[in-house]
Amino acid sequence: MTLTLRIAFLRVVILVVGVLVGGCSDGLPSAMDVESNFRTALKPGDSAEKIEEYFQSQQLGFSFDKYQDRYQSIIRSPSTDFHAIVIFVNVDAEKRFKSVQVQDSYTGP
Repeated sequence: MTLTLRIAFLRVVILVVGVLVGGCSDGLPSAMDVESNFRTALKPGDSAEKIEEYFQSQQLGFSFDKYQDRYQSIIRSPSTDFHAIVIFVNVDAEKRFKSVQVQDSYTGP
């Protein structure tokens, strides 16, 4: 294994260990909690207006991706550049709520 590969591997190990040990100590709610809150607030068939009102009530910036028929938002960690929560709200052709996906997003240095 070359030195470059060893360094890359070590960075990944450090990142994974940091995530496992640190948990949600970076000031973000869990992705599971965010998804649960969206599922409680929005029901299938809810209008675009209701979806957008919910984003605004949570003080979340958002955009609409017309090519993938979904709203999207990112909650960035206040304490690290390596962790964020990504939110996708999927809608039908009339922009009515279908489903929500919330994922943790981790990046390396």
